Amino acid sequence: TKPSPSALTTGPMQPRERPWSVVLQFDSDAGALYAKETAAALANDAALTAMLAPLTPSLILTPLAVDGPHRRMLLPHGGELLRDALTRDLDASHWERILPRYAELQLAAAPYAEALLLAGAFDRRPAAYPDLFAHLLTDPVARGQTGYDGLSNDELAALEDVIPKLRAAAAELNGLDIGVSV
Repeated sequence: TKPSPSALTTGPMQPRERPWSVVLQFDSDAGALYAKETAAALANDAALTAMLAPLTPSLILTPLAVDGPHRRMLLPHGGELLRDALTRDLDASHWERILPRYAELQLAAAPYAEALLLAGAFDRRPAAYPDLFAHLLTDPVARGQTGYDGLSNDELAALEDVIPKLRAAAAELNGLDIGVSV
C-alpha cells in the first residue's frame, strides 16, 4: 500500500549507516518505511531498483518514490534482513532459500541487460570478469603501495596466471544457452 502524501511519521527515525548507503527507518500511519540514500559509487541503485521491481515484484521491493539525481528512494518494509537472520541463527538454509530466488531475478533480468547497463548497472557478465580481476591486481593495496603489505611478487604472478583460465571459463559460460545477466 502506498502511503498517502499526508502519511505522518509516528515514531523516531532510526538510521542505519553502511559504507554503501544510509537508511532511515521510520514508522508512519502507512507502516514501516525506509528512506535510503546510496553512496556516490552506487548512484545507480535507485534507478536500477525501479527498473527491476516490475520484472520481479515478488523479489524486488517496489520503491514508493525515487529521486535518481540525489540517489534516494523511499521503500516499504521488505521483511527481515539476511544479516539479522544470520546473526540470530547462523544456518546455511537461509542461503538455500535465497539463492534460487536470486537466480530467478537474474533470469528475468537477462533480456534487459543492455538497458540495465545504460541505467548504470555494473557489468558483471562472465566476459567482464577476467578484465575486472586483472584490474584488481593493479590496485595499490594489492601491490603494497598504501602502507599495507600487499601481495608478494609470487602471489601476484600466481593470480595473474589465473586470468587465462578465467577467460576460458567466461567463454564457456557465454556459450551456454541460458543467457547472461549483469
